[in-house]
Amino acid sequence: MDMAIIVQDVSRECTIVQICGELDISTAPDLRERLLAILNRRAPSRLVLDLSKLEFMDSSGVAVLVSTERRTRLLGSTVVLVDPQRPVWRVLQVCGLDRYFLLFADVAAAIEGPADLPRPLRTAALSDAGGLTAQLPDPRADPFGVRRPGLKRRLAPARTTGRPGQRKA
Repeated sequence: MDMAIIVQDVSRECTIVQICGELDISTAPDLRERLLAILNRRAPSRLVLDLSKLEFMDSSGVAVLVSTERRTRLLGSTVVLVDPQRPVWRVLQVCGLDRYFLLFADVAAAIEGPADLPRPLRTAALSDAGGLTAQLPDPRADPFGVRRPGLKRRLAPARTTGRPGQRKA
């Protein structure tokens, strides 16, 4: 499936980019070029990436999102993500990017929402209307949904025989 990119300038300070279809290794370079062109030409203070129609994203799409966020931060701008669908949300969760990006449930909230939040509160920007609040990650859960009571592991000390490099059986 192909990818479609729809760009809408809301004001001089805000540009909305809606990404539709699949973001994979074949479509990621196109998106990267379009986003760089927007940043170089307009340099909006807020770049809203609407992911509501994005059905699939792989690691090359993740790389585009991260590099765009870094570029906008260097320009003094902010990138926000809107309404990622469940498969895309899962990729963001597994990569830990759900705590890295500002996430909003709809475009209106993304346009008027806060410019920045402390890293642990970034997913709190999702409203109940979007239905993603129930999917907020448990920081003690691994990417596969298994709850871990604590992340501390103790390593048993190595037993040595007295000579360097040898261990007791």
